[in-house]
Formats: sequence, structure tokens, C-alpha cells
Amino acid sequence: LWKDEFWINDRGYDPDDAVPEENASEEVGDKGDSEGMPFVYGNRRGVPYKLQKVSNIRAGKDAGNTEKAALANVELSLALEREIANSDLEWTLGEDYRTEELYQEKLKAVEKAAE
Repeated sequence: LWKDEFWINDRGYDPDDAVPEENASEEVGDKGDSEGMPFVYGNRRGVPYKLQKVSNIRAGKDAGNTEKAALANVELSLALEREIANSDLEWTLGEDYRTEELYQEKLKAVEKAAE
């Protein structure tokens, strides 16, 4: 865990779909754990996920020092704003931060890397 990175080395298995231990190596193979639970998500190859910070959530901006602004400050302090920390990954924040064309381009790159 660092200021702008978080590495995760986890795995998830499905205990509800476990096969009996004596059949585990045949039915689950390298797609599960030693107890016959099928693999659902996570780090299969022993390489941690390296998550990078994309944005920060900040309280609203200061409205000034007048009496009228004091009430506005209360309202603004309740309003949260997203501040982009990594513009290269901004597209991962959803439809408001990318075009459909960019999204498809990124998905194709992921599919190609997985081959």
C-alpha cells in the first residue's frame, strides 16, 4: 500500500459449487483450489493487481467570508466533487468520462493482452 498505488494479491472461490475432494483434481483442475472450489476471481498467476488512484473525492469549494456565504459554505461542504488524479485512467470512471469508441478501443486492448 502506497500513497497512489494499492496492490492486491487475492483470489475468490465458489464454496457453493465445490466438488467432492476426491474428484477435485479432475473436475476443477487448475480452475480452482485444492479443496475443489471453482475459481471465481482474482490472482491466478501469483502477480498482484496493481491498482492506481484515478480520482479523489473532495468537499465543495469555499464560497467566501460573507454572512450569506457562510450558509453557502455549509451547503458546499456537503457537496462532494471528483478531482481527477490520473487522466490516463479517467476513462475507467464510467460513461461520463469516455466515449463509446474509446471504451471499445480499451476493451480490445485488454482482450488482445489476454490472448
